[in-house]
Amino acid sequence: MQSVLPFDPAKTLEDVRQPMLFVHGALDHEVVARPTPNGWPRWPARTSKSKSVELVVVRGVNHLLTPAVTGEVSEYASLDDRTVSKDVTEAVNGWLAKTFAAIR
Repeated sequence: MQSVLPFDPAKTLEDVRQPMLFVHGALDHEVVARPTPNGWPRWPARTSKSKSVELVVVRGVNHLLTPAVTGEVSEYASLDDRTVSKDVTEAVNGWLAKTFAAIR
């Protein structure tokens, strides 16, 4: 854990040139995506060299991308379904199909 704490993803993302997809749970209370006037969240990916950065916000899922009611951390232990939401996998699959179709 100590090796993870000093890691700054913003530094890494600045040099990424590949298309990027960020999937965010609408009920995520650990990392809140706040829209800016131009619609982008305040995320480091905004400064990357990638020409394709997309954010998908999935309703009804928490920080773990699992179905949730409140999204609060205290709710995690009581969740019956701890698998990644089908809506998340559909969003990722759709993005992959769209992104790689453009490369062909």
